[in-house]
Amino acid sequence: MVLSLAKRLLKLVGVLFVLGVVLVALGFATGVLGVPSVTVDDPGEWGTTTEETTEIETTIRVENPNPLGISLSERFDARYWVDLNGVRLVDGQRDSVSVPSGSSTITLTSTLDNDRIVPWWVAYVRADETIELRATGNATVEAFGQQHVSFPEHERTLLEDRQPVIEAFSAAVSTMEGE
Repeated sequence: MVLSLAKRLLKLVGVLFVLGVVLVALGFATGVLGVPSVTVDDPGEWGTTTEETTEIETTIRVENPNPLGISLSERFDARYWVDLNGVRLVDGQRDSVSVPSGSSTITLTSTLDNDRIVPWWVAYVRADETIELRATGNATVEAFGQQHVSFPEHERTLLEDRQPVIEAFSAAVSTMEGE
């Protein structure tokens, strides 16, 4: 009797699991469920500054098309970094995230190591005042096993065909002409 009840209970759990998988697949296929998207609202505001570090606060917007929110804490770890002209300037980490249904914003606080500013400045000047930005990261989520996700690498060239430092010096010197 107990064995028969256990078999029926196991079959019921199996049927409910398959039904759940089918409903989720149907939700994605019909567009009721979807993959959240992320965009940058504000690339950075200055946070707390010490002699050793400077904080940069970045605001990202998350669009969650799903009817339910997502909350990951103990089983979530994301790391990201930003290199300018090949010099690692910013490291960041997030170990929890909560994304409600619909549109929301998340503030990420990253740390800039002030000792890295001088090597970056040298690279910036050698690159003729052009900034080559490269940002990327990865995340680990423990759900249905351990899932590793690499963020797409974002590359951007800034101040190309401009020399703001040289232009500022030239403008300052030209006002002193004849003195």
